[in-house]
Amino acid sequence: MQHVDYVELFRDLAARHVDVLHTARKSHFARITLSSDPMFPMPQQIEEFLSGLSHKLLSPLVLLSSYDVDFDDSLSDSIAQNLIGRLIILEDVNVRDFNAEEAIYQRTAETGLDMLSEVYRELSDDPRQGTLDWNQVGSEKIRFTASRRNLAGTGYSFAIRETYTNLNRSAKFNPPA
Repeated sequence: MQHVDYVELFRDLAARHVDVLHTARKSHFARITLSSDPMFPMPQQIEEFLSGLSHKLLSPLVLLSSYDVDFDDSLSDSIAQNLIGRLIILEDVNVRDFNAEEAIYQRTAETGLDMLSEVYRELSDDPRQGTLDWNQVGSEKIRFTASRRNLAGTGYSFAIRETYTNLNRSAKFNPPA
């Protein structure tokens, strides 16, 4: 799956999900590139990202991280490329209302599962695009402040597995001299 297809898949889901309804005029969706550098933790990266966009993105916010890639070679004739992504759904929260925060965690968890379930369904229709590996799905609760905006929600990590039967790329090279 090409990166542009990956982003478009999730942008389309954000536009169609009844609790999000992203449009060009009412923006709820953004793509973010997260670093795995331990000196720059994820909440700090999201806070910095949103500091410039906070006034443009409406609640609920759907943030999609660019994917990382790793390879799995359990059998030499079946090399798999795993696209490791992250989906984060956040809502504005009143930090003094614990019950409201719990309700946000519930809603954002449901929205994330809705979206990942739809990714699974859509990819199942065209297995050449890959498959969502449910064994690689994990979630966590997130809460922080960005540009005086209190946010809480749920983040999901996931993997889309693409299987290649032949990664012999020698056709791209001229024969050795």
